[in-house]
Amino acid sequence: MKGKWMGAALIVIGLLLLLKNIFRFDFDVTLFVLGGLFLAAYFGIQKNGSRNIGYLIPGSILLFLGFNDLVMSMRLLPRSLENMAPLVFIGLAFLVIYLVSAALGPKTAHWALLVGAVLLVMAALTFIAENHWISREALALYGLPAALILIGLVILVKAVSGVGRKS
Repeated sequence: MKGKWMGAALIVIGLLLLLKNIFRFDFDVTLFVLGGLFLAAYFGIQKNGSRNIGYLIPGSILLFLGFNDLVMSMRLLPRSLENMAPLVFIGLAFLVIYLVSAALGPKTAHWALLVGAVLLVMAALTFIAENHWISREALALYGLPAALILIGLVILVKAVSGVGRKS
């Protein structure tokens, strides 16, 4: 059974690449199709009444990378936002993973919320540094230690207060 799915997947990928090269799309339509296929598998395939997050993760990431590629190829963003766009789109993909797993999954992927938040903060810091509001050196010298202290405080407060412990 695995061989059939693998063979079909390779044929679809090859056809998409061929169509992209023949019609010379400005953006990578393959990312949308593959992301859609993974998401269709997530929503369509259920085993013992639960969904496999292994389909949701690549589906969301590929779909949002496709949106990033589309936005960049259409030049919808000003130059000052171009460097942070991939971080924003991937961060949004992880937020979607968290939200969908919270709404539909048997277990909520709390880790995805953390990854998404970190990527969005990195995008904001990239934006700040690219627009010369704060120098990159100042961010590295003071921003990173401040972020580590803040994260450490959050973890310490959670550990001491008992929030998130299973009873």
